[in-house]
Amino acid sequence: MKVKEQLIGETERLRKEVAKLRQEKTERKQAEEALRESDARYNALFDRMLHCVYVHDFEGRFLDANDAALNLMGYTREEIPSTNIASLLGEDQLPTTLKTLEEIKQTGRQKRTTEYKLRTKDGNYVWVETEACLVYRGEEPYAIQGIARDITARKRAEEKLRENEERFRDIAETTLEWIWEVDINGKYTYASPVSEKILGYEPGEILEKHFYDLFHPDDREELKKAAFETFAQKQPFREFINRNIHKNGKTVWVSTSGVPVLDEKGELLGYRGADIDITERKQAEEELRRSEGKYRNIFENTGTATVIIEEDTTISTANTQFERLSGYSRKQIEGKKRWTEFVVKDDLERMQKHHKKRRIDADAAPKSYEFHFIDRQGN
Repeated sequence: MKVKEQLIGETERLRKEVAKLRQEKTERKQAEEALRESDARYNALFDRMLHCVYVHDFEGRFLDANDAALNLMGYTREEIPSTNIASLLGEDQLPTTLKTLEEIKQTGRQKRTTEYKLRTKDGNYVWVETEACLVYRGEEPYAIQGIARDITARKRAEEKLRENEERFRDIAETTLEWIWEVDINGKYTYASPVSEKILGYEPGEILEKHFYDLFHPDDREELKKAAFETFAQKQPFREFINRNIHKNGKTVWVSTSGVPVLDEKGELLGYRGADIDITERKQAEEELRRSEGKYRNIFENTGTATVIIEEDTTISTANTQFERLSGYSRKQIEGKKRWTEFVVKDDLERMQKHHKKRRIDADAAPKSYEFHFIDRQGN
């Protein structure tokens, strides 16, 4: 009886062991299937990612790379195992690379993205931005996996921007015009060094001011109002003549032109433009006005009927005495009458010969002569 019980117990134990083995086998198959599915998903993701994905050992030898990485570097999958990351980098970038690798080994991942300039198989260069971390086999790290984004277009755009900024600075610093930028409130956000030549202020001093702070006090409010009306319309403007006060207190006349700076929505950010010093021109114009005033005073008060005659004999200017003598108003004479209309026919030929001689010999001494004058009444 005891033997029978023992056999039954042993059979039950064996049955349980068989059931356990079968369960373990099923679970192992399920795990293997799950692993295969996981590997398939990983490989599909690895190969289809738009960004470059790569794996290399601690010596920098590539173990694997996805299609995006292969296409970027120009290598085939068969060539990758014999390629070292150091061969893609310039010597100046190796210290950064070694520092990053050491950081990944110690912390498990790269703390911040790093930019690298890589030389492709065909000798061209591309820029990438990378992030990386350790890859484990069991509990031991055996390689580094990274993701690289192609930023070549961005780097080229940045380089182009730097070149443009350098060209702008070169032009702004050598031109006779003062180049400036202001925000929507009229506060300067940029001033080229020419500001010191024109107004005596260094660029740093200008950046503490609004454009209207420099206006002549007598004009400030009127010009400020006109300027902000233009701001409100977001319109460009040219040759806005205004008086400014130099740092030394002198008056400086400038001609200002500008264009609005808008954001992508068309909202006004400020204005950008240039000022030209026209002080000497304004002084010359003022001197000319004074000179013309003196000349006009003499011309009007000479006591003799006087005219200025153009090449075609048209009277361009006549004084009051000539108006009285001729019987015509100045408006009826200037630009409309020829001096020959006021000369008696018998004297005209002699007069014309005289004028012809004067044109040929402009340096000859003035000579007076008489002729019969015809006024409006024909007298």
